[in-house]
Amino acid sequence: MSEWISVKDEMPENNKSVLIRQKTGYKNNSVTVVGKYVRKFTVECGDCDNEFDDYCEEKDEYFTPEGWYENQWNWSDYSGIRINEEVTHWMPLPQPPETDK
Repeated sequence: MSEWISVKDEMPENNKSVLIRQKTGYKNNSVTVVGKYVRKFTVECGDCDNEFDDYCEEKDEYFTPEGWYENQWNWSDYSGIRINEEVTHWMPLPQPPETDK
């Protein structure tokens, strides 16, 4: 498996799921979650909330705000929750196991 990469040294590929190490704000602890980094004006939002999403006049579209997002799966729905705590490191996800055929 890969080693942890500091966000000070390198950022992951845009909108690609990776392991994220983030501070929790509780007793200076950290947690590891699956998430992604979204760069500005790169991911169009589906269900826009104009108050919180970024509007690009040039493209006349609303976009997901730049930042880190934790992946969330709820039944068949997928979404990302904005991470407000400091993200310090990331690493690529391991390959999934081979399934029985």
